[in-house]
Amino acid sequence: MSCGDSDLAALGRFEASVIARVLEGTPPREIPQVFRPSSGLAVNLKSAMEIGWTPSFAILTTSEKAFSTQSPQIETGRLGLSPK
Repeated sequence: MSCGDSDLAALGRFEASVIARVLEGTPPREIPQVFRPSSGLAVNLKSAMEIGWTPSFAILTTSEKAFSTQSPQIETGRLGLSPK
């Protein structure tokens, strides 16, 4: 599981908007230079299973990405879900 920011596209859009405002005539000192990146949560399911950790349903639904090199064989009961 990892948490961090890696949205370089958002940073590029922020910087481009600052440059556009300067080119339109806004003095640079009047432009806020604070970029607040959004943080994300990613889960590597294969690694989690290898160490014997089954992420909870809440973690899986709040994570932005779940990676696995193989299709994980997770039992629904282990995630706290009721089988249908």
